[in-house]
Amino acid sequence: MSKWRFAFSCLVVAGIALTSGPARAAGWVPCGSLSQFASDKCTLPGYPPAQYDYGMVVNSDEPLRVTCTYWTYGQRIYNSEPFFAYSDDPTTGQHWGGFVFYRNTLAADDDVCTRGAWRQKYWYLEGLNKITLPAGHGCMDWGVWCRAK
Repeated sequence: MSKWRFAFSCLVVAGIALTSGPARAAGWVPCGSLSQFASDKCTLPGYPPAQYDYGMVVNSDEPLRVTCTYWTYGQRIYNSEPFFAYSDDPTTGQHWGGFVFYRNTLAADDDVCTRGAWRQKYWYLEGLNKITLPAGHGCMDWGVWCRAK
């Protein structure tokens, strides 16, 4: 492993350790679905993000904390901490990655999503912090979980 890759790996691991946050006393409860998010914000009715963490059960048996962001065009909801993605055979390689749901962006593939559905894709991190979105499951209205902060 090159010195650069080793240093980058250390930074990624340190970043995860620093952003993991404190343990929460409250448990996760089902609280809605993606279609219930406000169309121009990252707010689920009755569960304001200042008071609740949001989570989704994707490739896991328990909710994984997600982050919702919006930009000039659209919204994105993605896993807050990366996990091993594209690692069916760990001996041939693994990537830090996860999942993303998005809607109302300039991407043509979310234009076909109807009735509040969001486009879902998996992502992984390549060299030089480039994120690749190779595949996904199409348009979906996925369940969201909440826990008090």
